[in-house]
Amino acid sequence: MKTNHWITLALLLGGLELIAQPVRQSGTDVRVEFDYSASSRMTRGSARLGDFDASSVRVATMSDVAEFGGWNVGAGLDYQRLDLNLSGLGPLPETLHGVAGRLSVGGRLSRRWSVNIDAAPGLYSDLEDVSPDDFNLPASVRAAYFVHPGLQLLAGFRIDWRNEIPIVGGPGVRWMFAEGWTLNLFLPAPNVTWQATERLSLSVGGEFAGGSFRVNEGFGTANGDPRLNNSQVSYREVRASAGLSYRFNPTSELILGAGVGLDRRATFNEQRLQLVSGAAPFVRLQYRLRF
Repeated sequence: MKTNHWITLALLLGGLELIAQPVRQSGTDVRVEFDYSASSRMTRGSARLGDFDASSVRVATMSDVAEFGGWNVGAGLDYQRLDLNLSGLGPLPETLHGVAGRLSVGGRLSRRWSVNIDAAPGLYSDLEDVSPDDFNLPASVRAAYFVHPGLQLLAGFRIDWRNEIPIVGGPGVRWMFAEGWTLNLFLPAPNVTWQATERLSLSVGGEFAGGSFRVNEGFGTANGDPRLNNSQVSYREVRASAGLSYRFNPTSELILGAGVGLDRRATFNEQRLQLVSGAAPFVRLQYRLRF
């Protein structure tokens, strides 16, 4: 029987991004993204499971729904599908989904302080025999202190108690250290960006991605390990990447990215079963629309 491995989550699941942008502008955002990772070898301990490649598609929206006292409330939807292709046998689902709502509250605490809280309640699973076990509520909190217009001190955390690593984040900084140059030293995507022209920007840096999913009640039995029935699988990936962003106009933007996935592993948390893959190149195409 052919089973598959998922490797691609370019951004944190459910749209929970710890980005260095403390207050979201008003309007509606629509984002469509395609991500492909090339073939690489997967192992389980010393056992070789085969070569695999993977692709993912994501569509996400966020709209402002209310404003009060300087605080913005946003809501939206987020859907992701991960398709996996493994040449051998291995205890991983063929397809995983994230179907979630998006909720956001953000604003200024004072002239220098701002805070954002985001949550993505939804179903994170293979969507077979759907049950309350498929529901999860990952969330993120981020704060910014404005030292001056070119320097912000940041702190943020992504919280997912079902993940192998339940809390990801920490302190950071966003520093415009020279004309056209910005250092974003902040998870999940620290980078250096150069604004080459009014419309074109280039960046180089890293990415940390991850998520947690529930597999169906017969998954383990079908893969020769009944312990894995209705279990939670977590994934994390560390990437080195470079990209460019071209803004056609104030409302439309195309983003291209490429690089190498370095540390990639999937873990069944309770069973302490870990599958590790080798390094492989990836490419990403993303389109953003704002109105």
